[in-house]
Amino acid sequence: MSEMELRLEPKQVLQVSPQMLLATRMLLMPAQELSDYLARAAEENPLLERLEPCSFSSGRERTYAVEPPHTAEVGRWDASMTSLAASLTEQIERLRQDKATTALCTYMVQLLDENGYLHPEDLADIRQLGIEQTLIDRALAILQSLEPAGVGARSAGECLLLQLQRRYPRERTAEQIVTQCLPLLAKKQCAAIARQLGLPESEVRRACGLIQRLEPYPAGREEPAPEPVYVLPDITVEETDGQWCALLNDRYLPQFSISRQYVALLERSDEEEVRRYLKQKLRQAQWMLSCLEKRQHTLQRCADLILHTQEHFFRGETAHLSPMTLREASVHMQLHESTVGRCVKGKYLQCRQGAFPLRYFFSGSVNGCSGQALRMEFRALIRTENIHSPLSDQTIARLLGEKGMPIARRTVAKYREGLGIPPAYQRKRT
Repeated sequence: MSEMELRLEPKQVLQVSPQMLLATRMLLMPAQELSDYLARAAEENPLLERLEPCSFSSGRERTYAVEPPHTAEVGRWDASMTSLAASLTEQIERLRQDKATTALCTYMVQLLDENGYLHPEDLADIRQLGIEQTLIDRALAILQSLEPAGVGARSAGECLLLQLQRRYPRERTAEQIVTQCLPLLAKKQCAAIARQLGLPESEVRRACGLIQRLEPYPAGREEPAPEPVYVLPDITVEETDGQWCALLNDRYLPQFSISRQYVALLERSDEEEVRRYLKQKLRQAQWMLSCLEKRQHTLQRCADLILHTQEHFFRGETAHLSPMTLREASVHMQLHESTVGRCVKGKYLQCRQGAFPLRYFFSGSVNGCSGQALRMEFRALIRTENIHSPLSDQTIARLLGEKGMPIARRTVAKYREGLGIPPAYQRKRT
């Protein structure tokens, strides 16, 4: 029978404190979620005293704001403003064409039928108004370039063709079918289509499968647009007096301090139960404010690093980002990589170029170039290639190398597949 004995052995055990857990949770929260969390915390803890807004001050001093400023009329989302005509008119206005073109495009929108088609008779009526054909052609081209794809078509075949050119720009077989074999397509006679076009039936069936995914009536199945989800940026990058600054958007966050009234009550109360309750709430309030300060400090450091690394992008000197990974950022910030990952997750940065997820500014390096820069140059080469002699992966690799972006052919193939771009032989048009 074995003997029993008692032994003491040292063992390291990781224990997550409530404060560490709260700090991690708050670091993950984007601005809107954090604002809601702080508001709920104030309702549950009397030791948290909400500060009143103070006047704006110069520089980077904190401005206390209880509620976000409202510049628009308060009310529910008006779904009636999302009709096809309203959407198309808004798209036309954003294009900022000359007055004559804008006016004609807007007039054409009013002529669309319930399916989004523009009938040839309506175009004939426009010509009778004495409008030049070049202006009519330009306005029609603009109308047909809007969303949804296929709007402004004069026939079902043109509607399908417009969608193919937008969604599958290299599908020559599908284009031939909708322009030459539409009656046969309606009867699903793939064999007859193959004979007429002199193509393999398997290729015709594949192309017909793509066509079946299209919408022959671009406005016929219009549904009310969902209520939009607004992004509240956590960081703004601004230029002030020639200096670029990365500012936390903390004016949207309610600000708090420890209530002096309840602290005084804690000091003078003789009731043990009251003192125990107030002590617990005081610790919770101190933890929350400490975690909030750490969260803001970490996010500010991350924002400053992004601004320093991508300053040329924010200045508008280049559309390319400098390579920087989360691991490299963690080394600069002297934090664990997982902490930096939590810091950027779900958060947005607002600058004059637009609103971007923080994760957008972190891109791996390929021979000294960021992946984002390579993708942009890759798309530019594809857009300008000769459709009758498209660029091979090897040629693209050579052209990128000439632009100072040395890259292997197999890496080009990897990026091409990631962007959903077919190989050169499938992009070729005869």
